[in-house]
Amino acid sequence: MSLVRPLLTRRRRGFSTMTTSDKMVASVLFERLPVVIPKIDPIVYAFQEFSLVVTEEINQSFMKKEVLASSGVTATFLYGVWLFRFRWRQQYQRRYPDEFLDRSDARGKGEYQIDYVPAPRITEADQNNDRRSLKRALDRRLYLLLYGDAYGAPSGKPVWHFPEKLYESEETMRKCAESALKSVIGDLSNTYFVGNAPMAHMVVQPNEDHSVSTSFKAFALYGCTTTFSISSA
Repeated sequence: MSLVRPLLTRRRRGFSTMTTSDKMVASVLFERLPVVIPKIDPIVYAFQEFSLVVTEEINQSFMKKEVLASSGVTATFLYGVWLFRFRWRQQYQRRYPDEFLDRSDARGKGEYQIDYVPAPRITEADQNNDRRSLKRALDRRLYLLLYGDAYGAPSGKPVWHFPEKLYESEETMRKCAESALKSVIGDLSNTYFVGNAPMAHMVVQPNEDHSVSTSFKAFALYGCTTTFSISSA
């Protein structure tokens, strides 16, 4: 009973400690994921090339008769290890039917042959240094930042901040976050909010009133061909 009594007599704390003077602000972390695969680092690419060359040299050395004759038992043992690995890989190798292979070989030989041209990595927005467009830095993550007045910042001093809106009478905080993002980019049909709960919570204490900021995470979808440009606040 001595261990349970302190828990029973402990003062219970409520779920919310906000007062009537506190303000809630919903902000949005708007992110565009990479559209293309990033280029391989030159060091990683060189290491992969070196690994392939070394592996091929080892495999070829096992197959040479002069190596087996000169090294004797050691080379024979290594050749047995290589043969075991080779047969193990062949056992779990995916095998396609002959009909499928013949069909793939005949593809593109007909009247409707199409030449594949990959899209360029460097876009027109990259060349013009257009930082308001989503059609740039296709192999990197982009985040939406606005330069202007923000809640909790000193008045009259513009700062970089996420799209945000003061909670008024919206049904949920997510609705408030959607309204904040819609006021900046317009249509939200190409966006996706991760969930209904905020991903972060921060309490800011400005000069006048206390404010509680909640952040929601949203992504830009690239399933369609149309995109939109970001306008500053």
